[in-house]
Amino acid sequence: MKKLIIIGLTIIMFFFKNSAMSNNQKSFYDLEIESINGEIIKLKDYRDKVILIVNTASYCGFTKQYEDLQELWDKYKSKGLIVLGVPSDSFNQEKKNQ
Repeated sequence: MKKLIIIGLTIIMFFFKNSAMSNNQKSFYDLEIESINGEIIKLKDYRDKVILIVNTASYCGFTKQYEDLQELWDKYKSKGLIVLGVPSDSFNQEKKNQ
């Protein structure tokens, strides 16, 4: 029974796929985001790079991962890797709130 429901929902989704389409002509590189230090990052400046965007929280217990991200960037920056730290502050874990 569950299998039939899943198959039925999948078929229905194909009929409605166009209703969720966006007419927005912007691309990823048209976006601008605020960096971890408050500067505006224009993604178009990194068009020919590999971009890893990292949701950061300065006072989170997992900030040890910054060391791993630094190591990753050090290893691959010569091949075009860019690591961007972008604060979400979803849980009030950014330095400006402390």
